[in-house]
Amino acid sequence: MMNYNTSVFAEKIKKLRSERNETQRQFGLATGFSSSYICKLEKGKINPSRSSLVQLSEKLNLPPAYFF
Repeated sequence: MMNYNTSVFAEKIKKLRSERNETQRQFGLATGFSSSYICKLEKGKINPSRSSLVQLSEKLNLPPAYFF
């Protein structure tokens, strides 16, 4: 079951990808992650590790706090 932070994070990742008009595969390639990892993040099945969050933030030029 998804908690609030996972839900917020999932929504924001999906929105970012959608705004960029990218598939999960394209978004994954742009951020350095697999499409299956992006899919799990978007569905709220997993939380990113701290290092993954930093990597996403850096690749997307966003502060980590954006996701919460």
